[in-house]
Amino acid sequence: HLIAMDAHRPVSRVARVARVATPRWLLVGLLLHSAHQCFSPGDGSSRSSYLRRDLLAIGASSEVLLRPPEAWAEGFDPFGEEQKKQAPKDLKTPPPDAQVTKSGLKWKILKAVDCEATKCAKPRAFDKVSVAFTGFEPDGRVFDSSRTRGKVQFQVSQVIRGWTEGLQKMNVGETIRLWIPGDLGFGSEGKGGPPGDIVLDVTLFGLKRGQAPPPTPEELTVPADAEVTESGLASKVIRPGNGTDTAKEANRAVVEWYGWTADGQLFD
Repeated sequence: HLIAMDAHRPVSRVARVARVATPRWLLVGLLLHSAHQCFSPGDGSSRSSYLRRDLLAIGASSEVLLRPPEAWAEGFDPFGEEQKKQAPKDLKTPPPDAQVTKSGLKWKILKAVDCEATKCAKPRAFDKVSVAFTGFEPDGRVFDSSRTRGKVQFQVSQVIRGWTEGLQKMNVGETIRLWIPGDLGFGSEGKGGPPGDIVLDVTLFGLKRGQAPPPTPEELTVPADAEVTESGLASKVIRPGNGTDTAKEANRAVVEWYGWTADGQLFD
């Protein structure tokens, strides 16, 4: 039936299709040939039809490629099945002793340090930290990990909100598990990472102090005396300046700024 499907193709191509059940190296060669036909100069519709036919031709032997023998498939886990087996069992349901913040972040220290014997230090928003981490989806698949590439360094406030908040619960030397809801992670659409809830295991190796963060303002809701623009932006001058110029849209400005979430978390 494969030869009948390709009645209009050159005989050499039909012969190549007919030998689909031959060794793996020939199947790989067939795929490479299809890619060459697809991307080489010529008629676009003809190239794409060749590619579709070649892929149909290897359908009978697809298990050879998708489910290779154990010796050939060492470390091959395209669907994350091995990751799921080895993943922590509480990814979907945090244990009863997990703590919960006002934002909805759940966390638990997996490996604590003795603060009586060691001078403990917790990161602040503008500190730079050195960590190792593994990020899990609720079903156990790993979406990112530093464990294979070593420690990573970054400023505490420069990661997703749930991670920023969770890091400030740790002491240097500790390992924490963070159950991060979607609105504190990558959002429902998964911008930059998996959508919805995620779980992070983080080990904090060290920190370098940055600028001390300012105190959280008492007014995080819009005060009655705020000015509101037509677009809905509310603002209030909390410290008047002594200049006479007002910034225009086309001007370049030099500023210092801080940003808080509605629940008082400094995010930048």
